[in-house]
Amino acid sequence: MCSWNAIRELLVAIAAGGLLMPPSFVAAQTPAIANEAPVMEPTAKDVALDDGGFLQGVVVDETGAPQSGVLVYIVNGGAIVGSTGTQATGEFQLKLDRGGQYNLLVGNRALQLRCWAASTAPPSAPERMMITVDDVYRGQIHPAACGLGNAWVIAGLVTAAIVIPVVLHNNRDDRESSS
Repeated sequence: MCSWNAIRELLVAIAAGGLLMPPSFVAAQTPAIANEAPVMEPTAKDVALDDGGFLQGVVVDETGAPQSGVLVYIVNGGAIVGSTGTQATGEFQLKLDRGGQYNLLVGNRALQLRCWAASTAPPSAPERMMITVDDVYRGQIHPAACGLGNAWVIAGLVTAAIVIPVVLHNNRDDRESSS
């Protein structure tokens, strides 16, 4: 009888471990594709062009460090109308003939822009934009920062979540049978 209970507990533990395991732990690693489609931001951003008709900005990483040598493209109607690389300070400038709707491609990011001439821009439109090339976690702790990206930490937590209730349950059974 005891062996059937042990087998049942083992099967429950395996099932619970499978449910608690993150999908990334068991998923196959896929190779990165060189020509991935850029991630399009969901909303258009207003930006003011300077008096000379230049779109200005800076490209940074998730820590705010400037990124040099990043290629920046401006697209209108499916055609590239301008391109440049960022300077050592992460800054870039693109000359536009006129304001309008554009897509800005930076690394694997794509931003929808409404570019305005300096005199017609809404007050909230900045003259310089800041673009991050990596994911930014604002006000949150990235799971990898607290060890939850490590498979051994996850396995330890799952094991503890299974073993502690079993030990407490068995301890309670021992106390009830001895009194």
